[in-house]
Amino acid sequence: MKGLYEAGAELVAVPYIGRGMDSLWWSSYENPSLLEYKAYDKFERALTLVSRMNRMVARQTTQSIIRPLAHAIASSNWPKCLDRILELEGDVEAILILTVPINHLNGVVAKVKKHHRIPVVYYDGDTPTSLPRHGGLSLSYYDGADISEYDAFMVNSKGVVPELVRMGAKEVHVVYWGVDPEVFRPSTQKQFDYDVSFYGIGSRLREQWIREMISYPSLEMNKERFVVGGSSFNVELGNAIYEPKASYMAISRRSKICLNIVRKPHAETYGSSICRVFELASMGCCVVSNPYLGIEEWFDIGKEMFVVHSQTEATELYRKLLIDDDLRRTVGDAARVRVRNEHTNLHRGQQILEILKHLS
Repeated sequence: MKGLYEAGAELVAVPYIGRGMDSLWWSSYENPSLLEYKAYDKFERALTLVSRMNRMVARQTTQSIIRPLAHAIASSNWPKCLDRILELEGDVEAILILTVPINHLNGVVAKVKKHHRIPVVYYDGDTPTSLPRHGGLSLSYYDGADISEYDAFMVNSKGVVPELVRMGAKEVHVVYWGVDPEVFRPSTQKQFDYDVSFYGIGSRLREQWIREMISYPSLEMNKERFVVGGSSFNVELGNAIYEPKASYMAISRRSKICLNIVRKPHAETYGSSICRVFELASMGCCVVSNPYLGIEEWFDIGKEMFVVHSQTEATELYRKLLIDDDLRRTVGDAARVRVRNEHTNLHRGQQILEILKHLS
C-alpha cells in the first residue's frame, strides 16, 4: 500500500479484520463488521484450543459454522459500507480487495457493481497454497466462491494463472511480492555472530530441505554456528541453535549466509514469489536457496544468489563462502542492486496502477 501511494495513488483503506488505522500513506474507514469480528476473535481463540487437541474437529467447525456466518455478515454489511464510502469519496477509480477470504464475499461485488461502474480487482498474495488443489493450505478461500464477479485477479505466482482462468477468472495479472529497501537495509556491523541462518514460520512442507540445508550440514560442519529462528519447527535441526524469540532481521543481519528454504508448493509452482527472497536480497545478504522454480525471474543465480540441489552441494558451498568474505559481499551487494532496480514495492505499485488504468 505504501508502494501504491509512492506510485501516485490516493488510498482509502477499509479493514476486513480489526480496526481501521490511518497512516502517512492512506486514510481509513472503520470496519463495518467490527463488533462481529470481536465476537469471532473470541470464538477463534476457543477454536485454537480445540485444534491443538483435534485438528479435524477445528477444520470441520470452520467449514460448517464460520464460513457461512462470515458470508452472511459480509453480504449484509459490506455492500452498504462500500456504497457509503463510494458516495462520500466521489471519485474512486477502482476497488482492490487484498487477500480477504473470497468465499466470504460472494454476491458483495455484484451488488456494488449494480450501482457503481468501477473495476473490482482481487489480489491473492497466498497462491499457490490458497488454491483448491492444495486443500486451501493457507485458508480455504475458494470453496464455493464465484470468482467471475471480479473484473480481474492479481496473483503472486505466474504458475497459477492457467488454473485461475479455468476456475472462471476473467483476467489474471502476475504481481510479484516486493520489498521496501528503506526498511530492509544492509547491516552496518562488521562482525557476524552466525555462519548460516534460516528464519521461517513452521517447517511444514519444507522438512526435506531443512534437513538437507541445515540439519545434516550442521552435524558435518560442527565448528560453524548454524541458527534457526521462528516458530513451529517439527523437524530435527542437528547442531543448529534454535532462537524462537529472535527477530528475523536481527538473525539475518548477523549471519554470513542466509538461507531461503521455500515450501514445496511454492518451490514447485513456477514463479511463486515469497517475501523472504526479496527481503534478504534487499539487506545485502548472501543468500543460498533450495531449488525454486522461477527464481531466475528475479535474480541471476551464481551472481546475485545461489541455489543448491543436495546436502553435499550445500555443505561444499557453505565452506567455500565462509572463507571468502569478498565473494559473499559481492553477491549480496549485487542482489541489493537488483532489488533496488526491479523489485521494490514502488515497482509493484506502479505495475498495479497500470493494470487498474487498463481496466478503467
